[in-house]
Amino acid sequence: MLSFQAQGKSEPILIALPWADIGERAGWQLLKQNGLRITNSQRLKPHLADFLQDTQNKPIYQIVNETGWQSDFNAYVLPSGEVLGKPERPIYFNSKSTTSAGYQAKGTLSDWQREIGQYLRGNHSMMLGVACSLSAPLIG
Repeated sequence: MLSFQAQGKSEPILIALPWADIGERAGWQLLKQNGLRITNSQRLKPHLADFLQDTQNKPIYQIVNETGWQSDFNAYVLPSGEVLGKPERPIYFNSKSTTSAGYQAKGTLSDWQREIGQYLRGNHSMMLGVACSLSAPLIG
């Protein structure tokens, strides 16, 4: 994980730079594409690569590219990048989701109770259907 202030940007940039790309052409391109100014000096680039690989006292992130349940890390990742659960290491969602609107709250609890909840009382099939639809974060 690399965080830096890109020239002309007010917010810091956070990117997942693959370990194998540090010091390689692909890594330099990724950094430049995200607005980091990098020297063209072939003499200085190895020093920058060494600096980027120094992980002392820095958290090690688990990088995921998909939303949903991450059984390897015991966590659920939302399209916004928010992580539900308590993974051993921090998780970073390295993708942009166009479906994040489908994960946002709509309506209120009283709306849900009036529109859906009232039909569940005593109706075991409906209860099972709602329970199944809400169980995704629990399934590993």
